[in-house]
Amino acid sequence: MSLQLTNLNEIPVKTFRWLGINNVSLKDVEVPTITEFKQNFESVDTELYNLDFSSKNFPKVLDFERETYGVSEGVLDQVNKEANSSFYLNIKKSVLEPIIVNYKLDSKSSTLVANNFILAEEGSTATVIVNLDSTEDEFNYANSLIKIYAQRNSQVNVVVIQTLNSSSVNLTSSVSILEEDAKVNYSFIDLGSLNSLSSYYSYLNGENSNSNLDSLYIGEGKKIIDINYSLIQRGKSTLGIINSKGALLDESKKIFRGTLDFKRGASGSIGKEEEYVMLLSPKARNSSIPLLLCREDDVQGEHAASAGKIDEDTLFYLMSRGLSLEESKKLLILAHFTPIINNLPESLREDLINSIEEKLKNV
Repeated sequence: MSLQLTNLNEIPVKTFRWLGINNVSLKDVEVPTITEFKQNFESVDTELYNLDFSSKNFPKVLDFERETYGVSEGVLDQVNKEANSSFYLNIKKSVLEPIIVNYKLDSKSSTLVANNFILAEEGSTATVIVNLDSTEDEFNYANSLIKIYAQRNSQVNVVVIQTLNSSSVNLTSSVSILEEDAKVNYSFIDLGSLNSLSSYYSYLNGENSNSNLDSLYIGEGKKIIDINYSLIQRGKSTLGIINSKGALLDESKKIFRGTLDFKRGASGSIGKEEEYVMLLSPKARNSSIPLLLCREDDVQGEHAASAGKIDEDTLFYLMSRGLSLEESKKLLILAHFTPIINNLPESLREDLINSIEEKLKNV
């Protein structure tokens, strides 16, 4: 029986069913037969890190087997049984240059099911960039999983950039587990596909662990964006931050579910989440559900979500200084994204700004 894309991105605590936000289903999407992914990758073996394009050497981390994560159980089951591409990245020391993995989908490799694992050893640091892109206009299907295990006093920065074509389906599941004093910065840049579902779970198990999530998205046409992010804070004095910014054009739709979950024992922990979306069309639809769950007294939690149009007074001011209407709108939207763009590796920023400007050419 083929995978059914129903009841995806389940919210941790359900609300009224009639609101239509507890999960999402892509009932009109038929999951294709998973075929060979024919892209060739070169493994890297150095004293700083090993990058092996195979799942045979994945370490067995029982914590992942105990935890909840992913777009759905069925989506994860497909990754475990039908993966046609995998990488295992073992970061041993501090790596200065970004480690980049480029997935290119085309007519010969139109389906990607990727099972990936990143292990940051004690005291190591690295930046990892994963690009999901398609070179042609025909339908592509991508289902990818990234597991991140950050050992004591390590830091790993993971940037996932999704620019599949406007007829594609993207399912991105990521999960991180952090030991004492570990830090994971995870960024998801969502600029492509017709249906894009993203899930990120971060388990802050170690004392003083730090998990930061940046999310940037643009919806255009009839694109569906569905987001489910959860930071689960268990260790003492942990810090978890969710920062999501987006823009919706045309008839695009978006649901954001962001959860800060303070477990018993997380005393002294701080959690913050903020989501803001710019509505650039009267036909765009937005739903935002920030959740704060708490079983510990000595914590600080903040959550907020808002949506709005471009400020007319600011727009008038920019136009009075000689900018056109289109230039003024683009400038304000880019300013909206700047805090997240500035957190990305410098080598990515110019290309990302160009991609955003291309998306906004008809604003």
